[in-house]
Amino acid sequence: MATIDYQLTTRLYRIICPDPLSLGEYQLDLLPSVQNKQIKQHLKHCPHCRQEAINLKNFLPDPLLDHRPSFNQRIKIWIAERVSPEPMPSMTGLPALALRGEAEDAGPLFYQAGDVQLTLEIQDDPEHPGYKTILGLVLGTALSEMEANLWQEGRPLATNQVDELGNFIFSQLAAGQYELILAGSDVEIHVQDLQI
Repeated sequence: MATIDYQLTTRLYRIICPDPLSLGEYQLDLLPSVQNKQIKQHLKHCPHCRQEAINLKNFLPDPLLDHRPSFNQRIKIWIAERVSPEPMPSMTGLPALALRGEAEDAGPLFYQAGDVQLTLEIQDDPEHPGYKTILGLVLGTALSEMEANLWQEGRPLATNQVDELGNFIFSQLAAGQYELILAGSDVEIHVQDLQI
């Protein structure tokens, strides 16, 4: 009988106590609120876990540095600035030609946001006369799971996946002002006041 008592005691000793890892996470405030409340309630009644929590508190550095990444560390939000393309070296002695009907800024639009470069080309939509198409290319960031979102007047209009080469496209767009948001796992790039 003493053997059975001994075996039961060793197997059931502190069976309702949280494991040491959970106590450590409790001390570091890493547990979800429900589990945190359960351990806090358990510590009121269990002298063994209370002593273990005191030992952990003495072992851990004080004050505890915030080890959780802030929102700004988890995702970087950039407002893209329009930059002019690299100027071509002037060629002296050659006439400068101007084409009638061409806008000064005809051609691709170049944007910079941190290390990320973005090129947008606005063209007539060949399948939908009177509408425009945006062709985009993103360089300088991880492209996995990146989405291109087009907004107009504070409302989402369209979403397209950026492919593995950094390309995306929006078609059948009416003339107007848009906002383009490129959202990845750790970066978000905003192109504001995009006029089509």
